[in-house]
Amino acid sequence: MSAYTAAVARGLRGLKAVSTGACPGCQDCADAWGYNNLDAFRDAWESGAVHDEASFSWSGCDICGSSLGGDMEPWHAIDANGELCHFAHACVDCILYLANGDEPDDWR
Repeated sequence: MSAYTAAVARGLRGLKAVSTGACPGCQDCADAWGYNNLDAFRDAWESGAVHDEASFSWSGCDICGSSLGGDMEPWHAIDANGELCHFAHACVDCILYLANGDEPDDWR
């Protein structure tokens, strides 16, 4: 296990069904995109009207713990109580790792 995968395992401890990007069932995401109604947000997301792109942040990654600024996306997971949890910062390294298993070459 590399230092990166160990950090990711620590960051995701107790969570399952992890996904990055906007979630059509998340009120925090609906609020962030300016929708007061979760059904309206879900309809907009399903029709492609919600454009989800990473944005720059100086905040560190919630998953791997990297303190470097960079492009971040919101992410979601199910906690031990079965609740959907919204998180604000998944770095590009973690997005690629979760999607494809690609580890960064120069992670610190």
